[in-house]
Amino acid sequence: MANKPKFLVIVGIMIGIGAALLFYGSQSITADIVIIEGQIDEINTVKIEAILDPKINNEGVFAVQTLEENQEKITATVFDPFGIPIVVSTINQSSFEEIFEISEIGTYTLVIKTDSDEMINVVGGIGHVPDSSSYSISTAGFFILLSGMIGVIVLGILLVRERKQKAS
Repeated sequence: MANKPKFLVIVGIMIGIGAALLFYGSQSITADIVIIEGQIDEINTVKIEAILDPKINNEGVFAVQTLEENQEKITATVFDPFGIPIVVSTINQSSFEEIFEISEIGTYTLVIKTDSDEMINVVGGIGHVPDSSSYSISTAGFFILLSGMIGVIVLGILLVRERKQKAS
């Protein structure tokens, strides 16, 4: 009986630490990625620019996500600082991500377009590939948060059993 308040405090601390680590990890993963939401059709495109440096990381990443299911052909092109296309991808799924090489420091541009006459809502992003420590922090935070939640459930079950025993 006396250990339950201590257990509750420990579980609360675990939930707090887990949530903080999960938030920090998520923020550090997306901190260097420029994200823009827009609508594309045969006339309108979405253009996203980011300054990338191979000294920070020699790999860049771009992602495109459609906000609704569509069967339209979407093309994503990444241009290097000299305006030369280095990646051209046809996207036929709702979420797409690809890694490319950063060879020179400068402004890299992601252009998302379609040949469709229908308006398509898209979200695109381009930036450096996040380092593995950001993913590790986020994953650790998730598991600590999950452990804390399981602890709350276990404590709840113990309290219910204890009350049932006292009532009978």
